[in-house]
Amino acid sequence: MWDEIFRERPFRLETSEFAKECIRYFPKKSRVLELGCGIGKDSIFFSKNGHKITVIDFSKEAVKKAEKNTESLGVKNINFLNQDISKKFNFKDASFDVIYAHLALHYFNDIVTKRIFKEIGRVLRRGGIFCACCKSTNDPLYGKGKLIEKDMYVLNGHVRHFFSEEYFKEKLKEKFKIRKLWTGKTKFYENSSAFAKVISERK
Repeated sequence: MWDEIFRERPFRLETSEFAKECIRYFPKKSRVLELGCGIGKDSIFFSKNGHKITVIDFSKEAVKKAEKNTESLGVKNINFLNQDISKKFNFKDASFDVIYAHLALHYFNDIVTKRIFKEIGRVLRRGGIFCACCKSTNDPLYGKGKLIEKDMYVLNGHVRHFFSEEYFKEKLKEKFKIRKLWTGKTKFYENSSAFAKVISERK
């Protein structure tokens, strides 16, 4: 599905507001791991601001578009990898100063989500920054489609796991200290949407 979306849908190469908020918390010249790159717009923004970026994305088409956009803009310091983030990360412990996930973590059931957060905690150094934005339980699509498990639905083949502030707190409490946690509503691809966002620090 994601390969088809990135192959056919036009995307604007505009830095997300979430990336602009998060970068203020990045240490200088950070080693950044981005989970899910889309067309590379936030990776490009981080690279242009002096950070070294590694990206893993499940979609081959997304990686192709991101690499093409990076090359056309002459941007360096980005390494794109076609990998599934639900699997064990192929990185050593404490490999990164920052881990960033914009709309990449809300597609998995609770068991897999727990595993992903554990991996994030493993490859992020102590004192490192973890930033994540997910669809929230206040989103207009919440409750629509077939219920998979608590706060998780499939609608027209699209799986969404909606996050609440409490769910973020639960997943972060063991290894992270929350610096900022908030929810809000906005327009996303011209549709009304609601998100839960967090900026946290590895204990």
